[in-house]
Amino acid sequence: MLTVTSMETDHMIEIEISGKLTEEDYETFQKSFDAVKQNDTPINLLVMVTDWKGMTPQAVIEDLKWLKSIKEFQKIALVSDEKGIKAAEAFGKLLPGVETKHFGQTEKGQAREWLMK
Repeated sequence: MLTVTSMETDHMIEIEISGKLTEEDYETFQKSFDAVKQNDTPINLLVMVTDWKGMTPQAVIEDLKWLKSIKEFQKIALVSDEKGIKAAEAFGKLLPGVETKHFGQTEKGQAREWLMK
């Protein structure tokens, strides 16, 4: 499940991911992205991950489609538990030109600050 928890005019989207991601979750994210993306200013993304169970096959396809839009993002902060560190490192390597950083489960405030710099 993907829940958009905040959309801000400073071109930042905050989402929470838990359980299993579906195609519908990507539709939800697309609507939020379109609402925030108003010009050529890159978007910063705060992703909070709790109890992630993977993705449906359709969600994987939707995720791959987003790779063409990666230039729309400037920074992505991933907030997760310690298991998420390895995933975050692998994720960051797939996103050329996007600055990524991992934060621990209790460091949401620090992640937001980093995105706003």
